[in-house]
Amino acid sequence: MRPHLFAALAVTAMAAASAAHAGPDAAAKPGALCASDAWRVQFPEPGLACHATAHGVVIAPAGEAPMLASVMDEAAARFERHFTTPQGAIALVSGGGVSRDQLSYLAERGYKGFPWISGAQRAALIRPRVRDQLAKQRPELTGAALDAAVDAALAGSTRAGSGLERGALAHELNHHWFRLTFEGERAGAPDPTTPGVVRYGSSAPDWIDELAAVLGENAELTESRRAGLKRTLASGSENGLYPLADYLAMDHPAMTSAQRQQLLGEAQRGAQGGATVRVLTRSEMGETSKQPPLIRFYIQSRAFADFLLERTGDDRVFLSIAQALGRGDTFDQWLARDGAAYRLPPSVAALTPQWEAWLRAR
Repeated sequence: MRPHLFAALAVTAMAAASAAHAGPDAAAKPGALCASDAWRVQFPEPGLACHATAHGVVIAPAGEAPMLASVMDEAAARFERHFTTPQGAIALVSGGGVSRDQLSYLAERGYKGFPWISGAQRAALIRPRVRDQLAKQRPELTGAALDAAVDAALAGSTRAGSGLERGALAHELNHHWFRLTFEGERAGAPDPTTPGVVRYGSSAPDWIDELAAVLGENAELTESRRAGLKRTLASGSENGLYPLADYLAMDHPAMTSAQRQQLLGEAQRGAQGGATVRVLTRSEMGETSKQPPLIRFYIQSRAFADFLLERTGDDRVFLSIAQALGRGDTFDQWLARDGAAYRLPPSVAALTPQWEAWLRAR
């Protein structure tokens, strides 16, 4: 599959918004918001529709809303398979941003505002950057030829409703549900023990946070991860997978120091105006023509999930691990206490050769 040209990072810009954290949201009956047209006062853009799902609502252009709602339901089913029933009602709002007033309106009715950006909007945002990159990489292209190359680079991956968009949305929804499961009412609120710290997802270790999101992806993205694993292992280069102990301890590679500072600034500004979605190009994620750290982290997360599923035979082994990590245990401590019940050895050191043997057999 052609390498992806973008990644969507949902910026938790409402971290300091008092309206979003004044207290637990009122219980919402999923879909109730769509029962009348009252929502249009806060979302007056023409052409929008409110589509109910089993886990919330979608407010989006009428032609996209049913597709986005189906992705929400599919992603929820995958989350329930590996963790638990998704908590809370989501109001997915297509358009790339949700204002502070809109967040407050949704929260008062028991919904967590979840901004999303459509494929067409994403293409419009990243097109200038893709054009600049192609112009530098292929200086012989000018005018119409360069425009055609940009169109080809963006085709498919940014089409609204494409397999990639559906998989990316499911990925981000599972990040959201994992954060709620892992943190409960603390989800999204600033951590008083680490003021000013911006995290990629929840306060859980980054590997389990990313693994939870990858488990929620659709078949297209899942197969692309597995194909990427085969290419990575076949290359035998220094750009292979991380040593298991390093992978279990590392920060998410999307969050370099500079990116943390940038996202912190966006989150602080967003606290005044709502929640936004940021779109990063490959170069902004630090990717290269070799195996980029970010893609490698995604590939390893899918591979480690497959390894644990195969070894344990238990779709919900991840819930047990997450619950232990939520209590403050390490993965090593979980293995020592519960590993045997899941047919796993008692330590990361003992698990590593099994993991490496599994990789060699791919």
